Amino acid sequence: MIINTESPDQPEVAAMLARLDALCAALYPAESNHLMDVASLMAGDVLFLVARDVDGSAAGCAALV
Repeated sequence: MIINTESPDQPEVAAMLARLDALCAALYPAESNHLMDVASLMAGDVLFLVARDVDGSAAGCAALV
């Protein structure tokens, strides 16, 4: 597993974020979801990290805001 700072607007990463948003919306009430869109994750004061497996596929992500 490799973790690096990357842009959240990459198609593979944006798709992963969309799946996560859909899962959170299905599991939790709207008032409990504090989701950020890709544009917000690209702000200069946000550190966005992507974890990639040995094949280079995105396996997870995190944002420090």
